[in-house]
Amino acid sequence: MDDPSQEFVKLSVRELKENLEQAEARLTEINEAAELAFKVIKEREDQTLNKIAALRAEIKKRSGRG
Repeated sequence: MDDPSQEFVKLSVRELKENLEQAEARLTEINEAAELAFKVIKEREDQTLNKIAALRAEIKKRSGRG
């Protein structure tokens, strides 16, 4: 992979600061998206676990072991 510092040599301090702000904003967006994705995954996991528990309870009830 290319050394990013070589690209930076050509930029002014103002351009470097702008690039830094843009990169930090992208990182914030990525982190927010990751948090949202985790919440959705956790919610679906909880729903699936609840369904599994309900199915097991119904099987136990019908098999007379309850």
